[in-house]
Amino acid sequence: MKISPLIAKYLQENKSVSLEGFGRFYLENKDMDANVEDVKHQIINPIHYDFLPNIPTDPAFINFIVKETGKIRPLAIADLETFISLAKQLLNISKPFVIEGVGTLIKTTPGNYEFVPGNYEPQKINTDNERDKKLRQAKEVNRESEIRYSKNYEENQKGNKKDLMKKVLGALTLFLLLGGAGWAVYHFILKKGNTNNKTSNASIVTNEKDTSKTAGNTTAVVAPPVVKTAPKPDSLGNISYKVVVRITDSANAFKRYKQLLDYKEKVEFSRYKDTLYKVAILVTSLPQDSARIRAKMQEVYPTTGQQAFIEY
Repeated sequence: MKISPLIAKYLQENKSVSLEGFGRFYLENKDMDANVEDVKHQIINPIHYDFLPNIPTDPAFINFIVKETGKIRPLAIADLETFISLAKQLLNISKPFVIEGVGTLIKTTPGNYEFVPGNYEPQKINTDNERDKKLRQAKEVNRESEIRYSKNYEENQKGNKKDLMKKVLGALTLFLLLGGAGWAVYHFILKKGNTNNKTSNASIVTNEKDTSKTAGNTTAVVAPPVVKTAPKPDSLGNISYKVVVRITDSANAFKRYKQLLDYKEKVEFSRYKDTLYKVAILVTSLPQDSARIRAKMQEVYPTTGQQAFIEY
């Protein structure tokens, strides 16, 4: 289920919703003026928007997503983060972003957004002002535009993966060619006799050095500690343990720790070793569920080059 309809439904029921990085949307009911004969010409604009980029997402809205979709909380949070990320990418390239049943956001100046309510009919203004052009453009954007932009984003992601694969294949091909050339030279030198054996050995040493340099370029991955024996289950058969989802420097580890606290996760922030710190999610479950929960945490909170692991 998409996030846009959930925002509109939550806004209708609770009159206000805050989204991280954007601000607050709220409803303000206004009575129509009875002195105006033709009510069709009255502007009814109940949806308003305050640009507050530092305001966090309402925890109650996350609970609402969990209730409406039936997903577990980490997956609901991941869906919301994807929705917000897509919105920011479209706005950063000056594309309007439609929230179904709420309105349209457009970027007018660096670091600021303009909001056009979904039921608001702006007056036609004959001017070449760039801001007015963007407002008129936002009024014409509909659901088909949102789908088109989403497809473009997915195609760009696929294109990036293809480019990365081409680079990897190119490097592998070059390595094989160099290895084949080295083997040919070595095989040729062996036929020279004792006089050329020194040259052959030097070539072998050179090839070994080159290979070690290539191997040295591999990105270092923090190895998880040895897993201790699981604790004894309690009266219900459950055990308590930690799923370590991040090991990095203190600044980045603490930033992730605060994010997980905002998501109402039970989190622990502690030193790992030297200048490294770890962020772990505290879990209580049946022993047989620990592997599945660790895999789910890895999926919801992925970290490049690292694998989530369990500590007892």
